[in-house]
Amino acid sequence: MQLSVILPTIRPAQFQRSWASVGPAIFGQDVLTDWEVIVVSTFECPVALPKTRWLVQDRRGVMAAIKYGYDQAHGEYVFTLNDESELDPGSLFTLWEAAEQARARGERAIHGPRHDPKFDFSYYGRPFLPFPFAQKSLLDSIGGYFDPAYQNFYADPDLSLRAIKANVALRTVKESVVRHANDMNAIGHRENVAASLERDRAVFRYRWDHLGEFRDPS
Repeated sequence: MQLSVILPTIRPAQFQRSWASVGPAIFGQDVLTDWEVIVVSTFECPVALPKTRWLVQDRRGVMAAIKYGYDQAHGEYVFTLNDESELDPGSLFTLWEAAEQARARGERAIHGPRHDPKFDFSYYGRPFLPFPFAQKSLLDSIGGYFDPAYQNFYADPDLSLRAIKANVALRTVKESVVRHANDMNAIGHRENVAASLERDRAVFRYRWDHLGEFRDPS
């Protein structure tokens, strides 16, 4: 299989909008035809969905859900969406095409879509990709996908910093677009995730503060 899209969700009324954006994001289906969506949820599938495997898991945090989906993904490439995001038409095909071209050149690279709205995705003066698209074999070679030591946000920059350390290039493909409202302040003040964010931040800083001054993007 060419591609697995992992979609964790806890929102029965919201996930279908994100799910529905995946098909149009693969407009080059004469080339990229063998793909799947893996939904990992706390609830049973409400409707029959084509090209979709539905996995039910007790609520353990978004990174645990992603790992569950990743471990069962059949695709050579993986990409993770969330139920607060949507992809523009053609975005996944564009990422896949860029990744295939990089592989043909013998380059080790992780690609990601352009984020709308624009946001400062960086830590310690180094950029990170919030929606990484990569080969499973490459991810496994740098210690795996999103580290389950984290429960929330900090697994994203941790992955990119591990890639940089392993001399894997990080590339944003501007023609690919994900639309996602990213509000660090709002996230930090939700009581149900504030404690896990504090814990994740401590793990992240313990691993990476040797790179420079820590500052959350805003």
